[in-house]
Amino acid sequence: MNKPAIAILGIVMIAVIGIALLLGNPENSNSVTPGQGSEMVQTEANQNESGPIAELPEAISEKVLDAVAEQTGEERSQFKIVAAQRRSWPDGCLGLTEPGSFCTQIVVSGWEVSASNGKDTWVYRTDGNGSQVMLDTAASSAYE
Repeated sequence: MNKPAIAILGIVMIAVIGIALLLGNPENSNSVTPGQGSEMVQTEANQNESGPIAELPEAISEKVLDAVAEQTGEERSQFKIVAAQRRSWPDGCLGLTEPGSFCTQIVVSGWEVSASNGKDTWVYRTDGNGSQVMLDTAASSAYE
């Protein structure tokens, strides 16, 4: 083999290994793929102060409460955060791609946060700092 062919083969092998490392073991992954259900595994009833709700940054909690109040037209004080879980979303649209939208194709770390008014539950997906807050209608009981 000549030197350019060896260099190209090396680059391809590195790329394959990198992709394999990124994909990892899906059984142990906390990522969500588009169209996958997003079942909450933690609820207020079984979380203590050291659970995921306690870890949820206050800024994200505030943004989710603002979003659900705006979505419903109800007072923000009617809602509380009942569950929160760290998540890795498959793209810049947090796995909630809409037809015709453009999403960056990079894994985004963030949160899955549930807010409730005691009757219905709204599930939101956020990025790591809360600059993106998106309603997951498929996982929200208010849309069943």
